[in-house]
Amino acid sequence: MTLHCPVTAQTRGMMGEAQLAAMKPGARLINCARGALVVEAALADALRSGHLAGAALDVYAQEPPEGSPLLGLENVVFTPHLGASTHEAQVAVGVQVARQIATFLNTGEPVNAVNLPSVSAEELVRLRPYQALARRLGRLLGALAGDAAVGAPLERVEVTLAGGPEGIAPAQVAVAALVGLLADRFDVPVNQVNAGHLAQSQGIRLVASSTDATGDYRTLVEVAGHAGDAVVTVAGTLFDERLPSHPTPSPPR
Repeated sequence: MTLHCPVTAQTRGMMGEAQLAAMKPGARLINCARGALVVEAALADALRSGHLAGAALDVYAQEPPEGSPLLGLENVVFTPHLGASTHEAQVAVGVQVARQIATFLNTGEPVNAVNLPSVSAEELVRLRPYQALARRLGRLLGALAGDAAVGAPLERVEVTLAGGPEGIAPAQVAVAALVGLLADRFDVPVNQVNAGHLAQSQGIRLVASSTDATGDYRTLVEVAGHAGDAVVTVAGTLFDERLPSHPTPSPPR
């Protein structure tokens, strides 16, 4: 019997004295899931009595399994829960990482990134012009809505993607605006990974939204900065979803 399940309120200790006794005499138990699934004292009794022929364990109720009743038994095989640490596995992981880095450098697609949203190479082709426009708008907003210009620090940045271009996530465009806004505020490089954390450190909250409503343009990226009672808004559009127009700022109000 092999165990392959997580530890929950229902599965904790699921292999206790009664369950082990119900196994076929001479059977073997393999647990590579979680140590808490097995009552180790009951397993040790079943192995000593000969009811079970053996056990193979990769996980333990306590790790490392110091003091476990199973340690002195000759019919138990112990492994250290490092099944991936083989020469072949390490080579395969290295090759996979190299391929993912090459893909990112060639196309910008962040395959399996833990701190970036998953975006395919095809989606990136459409997304990049919107991000480039948003960065320009964010930088312009930073110049117009500085503390000296409006008399108060920025508290909130609202990015609205109007016209609802299909397949473009407003959050990904909004982060690009934040990158442009913060680029001149820090000595460290600002990017899509750290922009949100840096904004929080400045007390700036980011709000992203989209709307199907259209005005004079088919699509419009609008970035509004709220500082106290003042609101500064800049907006821009793309021609043929490729070429950004000159952004249009509005005076503080």
